[in-house]
Amino acid sequence: MGAKPVSYTKWDSDITGRELPPPSLPGYKILGEIGRGSMGVIYEATSDKVGSVAIKVLNILAANGDMAVERFRREVTVGARIGHPGIPTVYDSGTVQDGRYFLVMELLRGCDLEDWWEEPGHTRAEALDLICEALEPLAAAHEHGVVHRDLKPENLFVEQSGAVRLLDFG
Repeated sequence: MGAKPVSYTKWDSDITGRELPPPSLPGYKILGEIGRGSMGVIYEATSDKVGSVAIKVLNILAANGDMAVERFRREVTVGARIGHPGIPTVYDSGTVQDGRYFLVMELLRGCDLEDWWEEPGHTRAEALDLICEALEPLAAAHEHGVVHRDLKPENLFVEQSGAVRLLDFG
């Protein structure tokens, strides 16, 4: 499964415009950047406790907005609250020394539904099956009073195994 090229922007820079380095977190070794989104940067890392993980770091400009911080904190707690295998597990969270917020979650291998669809050979029936599979964690979220609010192909992750995970509950 192919991956989108990472787009580089300056929203995760300090006030001088310098790119911020990956965080230094005790117990984790950052291996490299694997993605960027509207809220932050995602790094692949290894953990002393659970092995391979993904670390999402809230960008510094978003962190200055109360709404962004609240969305990020909600993302940290929602998966544990729902407890569904179709929602990635969050292992840890906190703040980096420079004040950026982070969360550590299970590392998923695969691509989002949008990239999956762009690969040749997939049928509409297969796509509908994946979307139907994503309705299970969505229903579990609704049973716990959680509304996703950002359902889109980029937030449906197709693992290499073919399983679908629902992302980004912020």
